Amino acid sequence: MAILDSRAYSIPSIVTPVGGIPDIAVHKKNTLLFEPGNIEQLAECLEELNKDTKLQETLSKESIFLSKQKFSISVISEQLDTIYYNL
Repeated sequence: MAILDSRAYSIPSIVTPVGGIPDIAVHKKNTLLFEPGNIEQLAECLEELNKDTKLQETLSKESIFLSKQKFSISVISEQLDTIYYNL
């Protein structure tokens, strides 16, 4: 949920590709990814995000777009309606 929360507030995130995250995370498009336990990769992501304001803006804009297009209350409600209707 933390990644969805950060996206809803247009906060760039750095995450590991575990669980359902790969379904919504695209490296350098809407987040930065690093392999679990790879501290060097995490440090590189932190440094890159800290130094690159254009990347910060790109990740922020794409994150807010994704949160509104896929995870808004209206979108989720519509998907649930479809699921219940089909049951």
